[in-house]
Amino acid sequence: MECRRLYTLDMIRGGGRIHGASVSRDVVVNAVSKLILSGLTNKREQVCLTGLICLFVDLSLLLQNPKRWIPAAIVAALFLTHALCSYGQEPPNDLMRRQIEALTTGDTAEIFRIREYSLQVQLTQRWTSIAAGMFKEASANVDRDSALLLSKLIYRGAFQFVRRGAPVQSVYLAEGNLRKFIETEIEIGKKENTSRPPIGEKAFDQAKHSICPLWPFC
Repeated sequence: MECRRLYTLDMIRGGGRIHGASVSRDVVVNAVSKLILSGLTNKREQVCLTGLICLFVDLSLLLQNPKRWIPAAIVAALFLTHALCSYGQEPPNDLMRRQIEALTTGDTAEIFRIREYSLQVQLTQRWTSIAAGMFKEASANVDRDSALLLSKLIYRGAFQFVRRGAPVQSVYLAEGNLRKFIETEIEIGKKENTSRPPIGEKAFDQAKHSICPLWPFC
């Protein structure tokens, strides 16, 4: 995984000298990444750790050629800050795919096939199922882009719930708030089609704008 793909900035491309040998920065990062990341299967963990590797390499090169690598070190620090701040707030790819499937079809069987014991994932499964059931009951036509946005909103809500150590009994308050959000989306969709309300990005954005802040989702 090349750092230039993460940063997409030409200014951080170049080379340095480590232990007396002139090498490409990306070659160093790739070599270290393969050694460290070989045991990781979680994509988010790989990206986050690669950011750390990039930062370490940049700092090493910075000590030897400060003027050339100062921009790279700054960008690496910014990327690392973003990676650490957003870590845990994006659903894993497999979970998100199943969330989208449930929200767009109303079939929640697949989402519960994930055997995960973390409270965050369990809440995500439960809350996605609630939302999917409400859409299905309203005969809503949920497009995939809107389902993606809602999947992330639900997962982040579960993240905030767990992170803040909310008491278990407050899960009903969170679920009530989620129902308010979904009801708002459906009502917005009904303005266009009462029998089969469309739930697209427009409905999602309008619902979020009209009802947020709404604990723990937004």
